[in-house]
Amino acid sequence: MKLLHLTDLHLVGCHAGKVRGVVTLRSFSACLEAALERHPGIEALVLTGDLVQDDNEGYGLLRATLDRCGLPAVCLPGNHDVQPLFADSLTHYAKTAGEVQLNGDWALMPLDSTVPGEEHGRLGKQRLAALAELLERPGRPHLLLALHHPPVALGSAWIDALGLEDGTALLELAQRSGRVRGILWGHAHQAFDRIETGITLMGTPSTCFQFAPGVDEFAIDQHGPGYRIITLQADGRLETSVEWL
Repeated sequence: MKLLHLTDLHLVGCHAGKVRGVVTLRSFSACLEAALERHPGIEALVLTGDLVQDDNEGYGLLRATLDRCGLPAVCLPGNHDVQPLFADSLTHYAKTAGEVQLNGDWALMPLDSTVPGEEHGRLGKQRLAALAELLERPGRPHLLLALHHPPVALGSAWIDALGLEDGTALLELAQRSGRVRGILWGHAHQAFDRIETGITLMGTPSTCFQFAPGVDEFAIDQHGPGYRIITLQADGRLETSVEWL
């Protein structure tokens, strides 16, 4: 099964709206179109937050784009998303907990890592406990977790300060389960790939602009828009690549 991961769209309420000089709807649409053209076998989309730039009017543009695309999509919130308008506007696309069946071998577990009014992420005791309960239930043999905030340090002081506070607890749960094959996130506007104790850790670049990796203070990178392709194999193997426009 092939998935398309898109993140940090930062849409605003008009077609020509810009964030940091980028027309974000245009760059998001270009990423989606390029991915579908290059990979005709894509079966579902995963969008991990900052879908809008603090602008509830942006959800209408996103909803219309997803409806036209016609593929199943899972949307998670980020720190720039507007709650509860996120869920009200995106209806069946919005997922913040539970388990989404992908096929007979794989399931996606969306996690809401947002903290109201804050840029950093936290799952907290209640969400972690709910995840632990889900992981203990019988189900698909292979699991993919998705959230907005990075659960590991990326080597950049300013963005690491805004990551997932309880990332270590999340990784411990994932490792203990024996079924989690990958963890997927956005927020950092940069690509990240690492395998840790058999789990593929994947940070995906933004569909608009990128943050410079490995620097202690905020800086914009020269990379353009990007997205990630993930292929899920029946035996639990996971193949992935980041592609740029």
